[in-house]
Amino acid sequence: MQRFIVLAVFLSFGMNVFSQTNNGEEAILGKAGSAFVTEHEFLDRFELTPGLYRHRLSQLDEEKLLFLYSMVAEKLLSQEAVKLHFDRDTVFQKAIYHISALLARDELYRREISGNVSVGRKELQESVKKALNRLLVSYLFFPSHEDAQFIRSRIKNKNDFQFLTIDSSVQFLRDTATIVWGDADTAIEYAAYRLSPQGVSPVIPAGDGFYILTLMRSEPNDFYTKMQPSVLGERVEKILRQRKEEWQTEKYLDELMKHKISYSPPLIFQQFSVACESVEVHKRLQDSLFNKDDFQVLTNLLHDKLDDTLIVAGSSVWTVKDAILKLLEKSFLFTRSNVHAVSRRLYNEFHQWTWLELLEQEAIARGLDRTPDVQRELEPWRTQILAQMFKEYMNSRVTVSDQEVISFMKSSDSGFVLPQVKLLSFHTPSLDGMREALAAMEHGMSLKDFLDQHSSGSLFPKAVDTTFFPVTEHSPLGEIAWQMEVGQQFGPIYDSSGGYIYFELLDKKGVTIKSDTAFASHMKHAHDELLRMKRKRKLDLFLSQIAKQQGVAVYQDRLQHLSVTAVPMLAFRLLGFGGRMFAEPFVEKQIDWLSIEPPTEAIVP
Repeated sequence: MQRFIVLAVFLSFGMNVFSQTNNGEEAILGKAGSAFVTEHEFLDRFELTPGLYRHRLSQLDEEKLLFLYSMVAEKLLSQEAVKLHFDRDTVFQKAIYHISALLARDELYRREISGNVSVGRKELQESVKKALNRLLVSYLFFPSHEDAQFIRSRIKNKNDFQFLTIDSSVQFLRDTATIVWGDADTAIEYAAYRLSPQGVSPVIPAGDGFYILTLMRSEPNDFYTKMQPSVLGERVEKILRQRKEEWQTEKYLDELMKHKISYSPPLIFQQFSVACESVEVHKRLQDSLFNKDDFQVLTNLLHDKLDDTLIVAGSSVWTVKDAILKLLEKSFLFTRSNVHAVSRRLYNEFHQWTWLELLEQEAIARGLDRTPDVQRELEPWRTQILAQMFKEYMNSRVTVSDQEVISFMKSSDSGFVLPQVKLLSFHTPSLDGMREALAAMEHGMSLKDFLDQHSSGSLFPKAVDTTFFPVTEHSPLGEIAWQMEVGQQFGPIYDSSGGYIYFELLDKKGVTIKSDTAFASHMKHAHDELLRMKRKRKLDLFLSQIAKQQGVAVYQDRLQHLSVTAVPMLAFRLLGFGGRMFAEPFVEKQIDWLSIEPPTEAIVP
């Protein structure tokens, strides 16, 4: 049974998720090369991932269409990734293994836990009767089992419970509590609902101690009595099933872990705990999550042990560095209340990591990652990861020059003032000539004095004292010079016309120390924005091109008749044995390629 947390309210859900055509085959909404977009896949990804304007009913049909075209684009890119064998890349293999292990563990839970749990009719009816009443009980609490048993042996009835005098040497607490079926500790609840009006319970181990109960009164539980019978039955059955699954899980884990290996070397674990305590003591003013600063501090503290083994879980080994990364990934909580509890909390955290890892290994060993259901659930993730890898490949092949950035800055800002520089430079026809010039300057002679002495000779016929010129001119001299300080020298630089240039920055115009810093920041921002635009343009051109080559089709009539909800939502899938993941991978909006004429030249070599 799949479990989902949905971060939205379902106002309606009028759809058949497994929509089929008349001949029994699942309906197709679109085609992308050799791949298809089915109604089932579209509904899953549309309904369980957020959409910016999905709440606008008037635009819902348009949103559906754009979403479908974005899925088509994703499938086209994933097919190109396969052509380049990205599916054999270790990055892809690692990412897809992680997701398949989670899905396989969930499948293991269905087979070993939820599939072996059932709620009988008689059991359900009895529990519904209990749920309709809440109980007020009086109780005695003892930290010690021996004290609890001794006092219980002296209690014969309810009067003894109420009036018994307990010696002050016995540590205990007397109080009252309201027991609501489904909310209380199961051991307490079970004993309370078995009490007769004059009865006293046996000693009940629960939480951090031991309890003795007696019933004060019973009264209707308004929360449950106001429910419709069918709703009440469903609520009670859900609680019963959840409890049974918890009991079945404990039983299964106890048996499974007998045959598994997991441990942490005591010395390394102690050193790791001490380092974490140090982070907590010196930094914490309040409870906070493990963050990037903590990551750096802890890495520095344990710099000589980062490659040491900290956790072993079956065939998996996590080093100290791996554990620090996982603490960051899991947002481990640092508390100021009890620094010395860090070791215990780390142990519990590591324990959870190990048994989840061992369960995933068990699921993979049983081949549950290869079952049809898991493979179907894995396919959207495989497509999305491959498409993303191909986009990163495309992005890596796009560059932006300083000249392009400055031109972009001028075009996007009418008030932009371009810095200017003034240089003193000379040119040599050969690298040997440049070496001789630099050797002659080694004794501290300034470039100006050096050129004054040699300007009449034939060795340096092109000594130039320039006028101010914009940094966009005489590339790459202008781009280099505006990043230099006045008086600095640079070279040699190969000149495209032949020979080599060496120069000194004599002055900057329109640039102060303060404005120079601002200009650098402005230029970086422009660089990043222009790079993003060029990358997007190249990807859109490529999508337009391969869409024409591979073939694309969208069946709008079927799409228009497909019912969807207008509520944007984000759904998490609760995984068996604990943890969660996104119910479906996000679909990145990619539609601009539709309005672009496919180029004739190849976009990607």
